[in-house]
Amino acid sequence: MHAVLTAKPPEHSHITTFHLLRLADESGVSGVGWVAEGAVFSNGWVVLVWPTGTPSLNFYESIEAVEAVHGHGGLTRIVFD
Repeated sequence: MHAVLTAKPPEHSHITTFHLLRLADESGVSGVGWVAEGAVFSNGWVVLVWPTGTPSLNFYESIEAVEAVHGHGGLTRIVFD
């Protein structure tokens, strides 16, 4: 039987969640509105989930990288929860 740990993780292990809000869909693939959800880990790495008909999971070195790839010049916004 495994012991359940009740201690909290170190302070540096904070995870921040966010969603991508797409205002216009230039590619015609993702649509508009809330198109993806993600998390920023304490080391800066980001995971992004696309809950679509063909779901996918992506990893990025930073939230800035997510903005560079998916921001589409301001047509998609990162909205922190």
